[in-house]
Amino acid sequence: MEASAWDPSACDSELEARGVTSLTTLVPVVMEAKANVEEIKERVNRIQAAVSLGGVSEEEILRGKELKVAYEVARLRHAYIEQKMKDLLPKP
Repeated sequence: MEASAWDPSACDSELEARGVTSLTTLVPVVMEAKANVEEIKERVNRIQAAVSLGGVSEEEILRGKELKVAYEVARLRHAYIEQKMKDLLPKP
């Protein structure tokens, strides 16, 4: 999976399937997306720390690379959902 494979329309479909139609229903989704980004980032950091200490298998290194891509996708998804939330806020 590549970060460039992230598709905003898939995110829109997911939000629609989850019944997200208002600011009230979108806020928990934004929080969930942010938590997902943080969890993946922590995993990436742990693998990077293990790699820097040495003795890490090729499989662990590949998993770290995959997690970096997953992190970028999660970050893009979170930013997209957060922007949708901002768009729903009342305009002054």
